Amino acid sequence: MAPTAFFENAEFYLEHGHKDAALDYFLATVGQDATNANAHNNIGALRAERGDMKGAERSFIEAVEAKPRHLKSLVNLAELMLRTGRLDEGAKLYARAVKVEPKNPVLLHAHGIALANQGKLQAAKRSLIKARELDSDAPVEQPLRMIEANLLRRQNAPR
Repeated sequence: MAPTAFFENAEFYLEHGHKDAALDYFLATVGQDATNANAHNNIGALRAERGDMKGAERSFIEAVEAKPRHLKSLVNLAELMLRTGRLDEGAKLYARAVKVEPKNPVLLHAHGIALANQGKLQAAKRSLIKARELDSDAPVEQPLRMIEANLLRRQNAPR
């Protein structure tokens, strides 16, 4: 069977809730075409859903290695890094995602939150403000207020 047929079968099974069969077909896809970033990403998502974070990480990395600007994989890997406490790596991956889509307010918001969690408040503020400039409905007001309060606290802290 051709890799595209494996991938199409995988998507069919995934759409119909047959995740084990979908995973098998996605694995078959990358077995025949290791450069299929979508298949690697879907394998990662299915593994993460099962709680296999190491396997998910490996799959997301393989997706990004196959296609360095694969947005879904960058975002999924960034989220996995943040969830597992690797804040620096997560923020760097969000920065890469923002380079792929610099006018995406959702990415800018997520990058801003990741930076704030690292304590990089000025950079976080810039990212959140950009998100708001691109989408006035972006949920940035509360994080911006918290960042401003922390910046003020830092400024007034005894040295």
